[in-house]
Amino acid sequence: NLYRSLLTFKEQYLHTLTGQPVLLILSDTRTMHADRALTELLEIKRRVVRSLWLVPLPRRQWPVVPTIDVFQQVFPLLECRTLSQLEKALSELMLA
Repeated sequence: NLYRSLLTFKEQYLHTLTGQPVLLILSDTRTMHADRALTELLEIKRRVVRSLWLVPLPRRQWPVVPTIDVFQQVFPLLECRTLSQLEKALSELMLA
């Protein structure tokens, strides 16, 4: 439940987002209450300088995961299932 996790993060750790924080999410995006999770993520995103969502699903599976569309509207989503994909994703994050 991404929504519940984000609430916990906000309650316990939101104050740690100082300086130039980067938000890095590793999730297949499947969650309950995607709309509520998106609201919480947008609040957190306003406090970071960059954000990136790593999706450990093959891109060919994305069309059958409804929550991909929800989060893809707001966050850059990258397929990340291998070390080389992780390296590419982190390079993109550093260049952004």
